[in-house]
Amino acid sequence: MSDWAVPIGQPLGIASYSDDYAVRTGESIEELDEFELLAWAATVGTFEDPPQWLDWELAQQRVSTAHTLVEPALGAAPGRDYLQRLQQRHVVTRVGKTDLDVQRFFATHRFQASLVGLWRSPADPNRQFVGFDDDAVLSLGPEAYAVYVEAAAHPTVQDACVAVAMRGSPAPEQYADRMARLREAFMGTARTLVVTGGGFFDRTVR
Repeated sequence: MSDWAVPIGQPLGIASYSDDYAVRTGESIEELDEFELLAWAATVGTFEDPPQWLDWELAQQRVSTAHTLVEPALGAAPGRDYLQRLQQRHVVTRVGKTDLDVQRFFATHRFQASLVGLWRSPADPNRQFVGFDDDAVLSLGPEAYAVYVEAAAHPTVQDACVAVAMRGSPAPEQYADRMARLREAFMGTARTLVVTGGGFFDRTVR
């Protein structure tokens, strides 16, 4: 597998989805599947107007899969308590299962989710991969949702990390501004950020 220590702003290729797996150009599902899930977060809302945060008690009844994880230190943002609770309740260890299980749940209950996953290579703990699925959010139209990206700055996932608020579905001319804000948020951290067309970020902790 190639070295992922790529300078900020240098694209590494277009990311794409195949079935229920998040795959990057030039890398197989099997390769990504070897990565360990360290943590993930999701923002959710209903299809009502304006969207309402999903009631946690309902989510607790529906989401039964539990998995041990190192809980990231989430930044202050709307929905923080919900994100923390959801992380404690529903985490799985495979790329495909994470995407599939969560989207099935929200689709079944007419909810929409945006997922962010933090993965680590078993062979090299300093090599990490952040996958961000914003396709659902982008399809909902302007001002539909605020997406908070939570990712840790250290392999132990103990340090506070970046929380980037992005709202709605940007027009093509606004997409560059969104990516610029993401790059700015990652500057000065112990991370390397790569923005690709599919909403994936690479970083290597030094």
